[in-house]
Amino acid sequence: EEEEEEEEAGAAAEEVELVRWAHAVVLSRAFDVSGGGGGGASSSSSTALVPWADSMNHCSDVAAAAGSFEVDPDTGELTLRAARDHAPGEEVRICYSEELTPLDLLVDFGFAEAEAEQGGGGGGGGW
Repeated sequence: EEEEEEEEAGAAAEEVELVRWAHAVVLSRAFDVSGGGGGGASSSSSTALVPWADSMNHCSDVAAAAGSFEVDPDTGELTLRAARDHAPGEEVRICYSEELTPLDLLVDFGFAEAEAEQGGGGGGGGW
């Protein structure tokens, strides 16, 4: 009976680890989108998993970011809109949020930008 209890405890621990893994996947891949919700639901904010969107790279300089997301409030569809024409093979980057600090980027997304990418130069933008 003691061996059976140990096996059950081990299985429960494995399930907890799977839940933690799934939670981390959602947190690192989900987008907080405004006006979405899908299926005509209207809300001020929704979270969405969008497989192609999580591969978009970040650009802190909103003016230099070459694309942005738009959410259709009726359908919940997420669309990438290019801000300008792009050459074939040219990367389209988006600004994850203007409010993110370098620490936010590191903790939430696992990377930190070089100071030059943060708006170029001293003045509080860097570390």
